[in-house]
Amino acid sequence: MALKIVIEFYRIRNVDDADAVLDRESVEAADLDEAIEFALELSRTLDMPQP
Repeated sequence: MALKIVIEFYRIRNVDDADAVLDRESVEAADLDEAIEFALELSRTLDMPQP
């Protein structure tokens, strides 16, 4: 049975603790380890602004 996982990438601004969601992706994973692999791969491949 596959798990439906929602992975959110967000940033917190240190000056005033403001936060923003940069991206949200839904994936299906066989288990937690696979979900973590998806998240790491997405963090490397998505075109998100860097600090």
